[in-house]
Amino acid sequence: QVEKNVFTDERVREAFKKFVVVKLYCDQKYGPSSGERAAFNTELEKTLTPSIQQPQYVVLDPESREAVATWGWVRAHLSDPQLFVDKMLAGLQAVKDF
Repeated sequence: QVEKNVFTDERVREAFKKFVVVKLYCDQKYGPSSGERAAFNTELEKTLTPSIQQPQYVVLDPESREAVATWGWVRAHLSDPQLFVDKMLAGLQAVKDF
Protein backbone atom coordinates (compact mmCIF):
# COMPACT_ATOMS: atom_id res chain seq x y z
CA GLN A 1 0.00 0.00 0.00
CA VAL A 2 2.86 2.39 0.70
CA GLU A 3 4.30 2.13 -2.80
CA LYS A 4 0.88 2.54 -4.37
CA ASN A 5 -0.46 5.35 -2.17
CA VAL A 6 2.59 7.18 -0.80
CA PHE A 7 5.38 6.70 -3.34
CA THR A 8 3.15 8.09 -6.08
CA ASP A 9 2.72 11.40 -4.23
CA GLU A 10 4.61 14.12 -6.12
CA ARG A 11 6.42 15.31 -2.97
CA VAL A 12 7.68 11.79 -2.27
CA ARG A 13 8.71 11.27 -5.91
CA GLU A 14 10.71 14.52 -5.84
CA ALA A 15 12.43 13.54 -2.59
CA PHE A 16 13.37 10.13 -4.04
CA LYS A 17 15.37 11.93 -6.75
CA LYS A 18 17.92 12.80 -4.04
CA PHE A 19 18.55 9.14 -3.21
CA VAL A 20 19.82 5.96 -4.77
CA VAL A 21 16.92 3.61 -4.07
CA VAL A 22 17.63 -0.04 -3.32
CA LYS A 23 14.94 -2.58 -2.53
CA LEU A 24 15.68 -5.67 -0.48
CA TYR A 25 13.07 -8.36 -0.84
CA CYS A 26 13.17 -10.98 1.85
CA ASP A 27 10.34 -13.22 0.66
CA GLN A 28 11.95 -14.92 -2.35
CA LYS A 29 11.70 -18.69 -2.65
CA TYR A 30 15.29 -19.50 -3.63
CA GLY A 31 18.60 -19.86 -1.85
CA PRO A 32 18.97 -21.28 1.66
CA SER A 33 16.10 -23.01 3.40
CA SER A 34 13.30 -20.71 4.49
CA GLY A 35 14.34 -21.04 8.17
CA GLU A 36 17.92 -20.04 7.39
CA ARG A 37 16.75 -17.20 5.15
CA ALA A 38 14.35 -15.91 7.81
CA ALA A 39 17.08 -15.95 10.44
CA PHE A 40 19.53 -14.17 8.13
CA ASN A 41 16.97 -11.51 7.17
CA THR A 42 16.01 -10.91 10.80
CA GLU A 43 19.66 -10.45 11.75
CA LEU A 44 20.19 -8.07 8.81
CA GLU A 45 17.18 -5.99 9.83
CA LYS A 46 18.40 -5.89 13.45
CA THR A 47 21.85 -4.80 12.27
CA LEU A 48 20.52 -1.96 10.11
CA THR A 49 17.46 -0.90 12.08
CA PRO A 50 16.10 -0.83 15.61
CA SER A 51 13.11 -2.93 14.57
CA ILE A 52 12.09 -5.85 12.37
CA GLN A 53 8.91 -4.08 11.31
CA GLN A 54 8.24 -4.21 7.57
CA PRO A 55 8.54 -2.30 5.44
CA GLN A 56 11.60 -0.66 6.91
CA TYR A 57 13.41 2.33 5.40
CA VAL A 58 17.11 2.93 5.88
CA VAL A 59 19.33 5.81 4.81
CA LEU A 60 22.96 4.74 4.52
CA ASP A 61 25.91 7.07 4.49
CA PRO A 62 27.47 6.43 1.06
CA GLU A 63 31.04 6.56 2.36
CA SER A 64 30.87 4.72 5.68
CA ARG A 65 27.90 2.54 4.62
CA GLU A 66 26.48 3.00 8.11
CA ALA A 67 22.78 3.53 8.73
CA VAL A 68 22.24 7.17 9.66
CA ALA A 69 18.44 7.09 9.68
CA THR A 70 15.85 4.33 9.89
CA TRP A 71 12.10 4.27 10.18
CA GLY A 72 9.27 1.87 9.69
CA TRP A 73 6.01 2.33 7.88
CA VAL A 74 3.20 3.89 9.87
CA ARG A 75 -0.43 4.26 8.86
CA ALA A 76 -0.15 8.06 9.07
CA HIS A 77 2.00 8.01 5.91
CA LEU A 78 -1.09 7.01 3.93
CA SER A 79 -3.07 10.07 4.94
CA ASP A 80 -0.12 12.47 5.07
CA PRO A 81 2.72 11.56 2.67
CA GLN A 82 4.56 14.69 3.82
CA LEU A 83 5.42 12.78 7.01
CA PHE A 84 7.29 10.28 4.85
CA VAL A 85 9.06 13.10 2.97
CA ASP A 86 10.08 14.63 6.30
CA LYS A 87 11.69 11.31 7.33
CA MET A 88 13.51 11.11 4.00
CA LEU A 89 14.86 14.63 4.25
CA ALA A 90 15.90 14.13 7.86
CA GLY A 91 17.84 11.07 6.69
CA LEU A 92 19.50 13.11 3.96
CA GLN A 93 20.47 15.75 6.52
CA ALA A 94 21.85 13.04 8.79
CA VAL A 95 24.17 11.96 5.96
CA LYS A 96 25.42 15.53 5.63
CA ASP A 97 25.89 15.82 9.41
CA PHE A 98 27.45 12.36 9.79
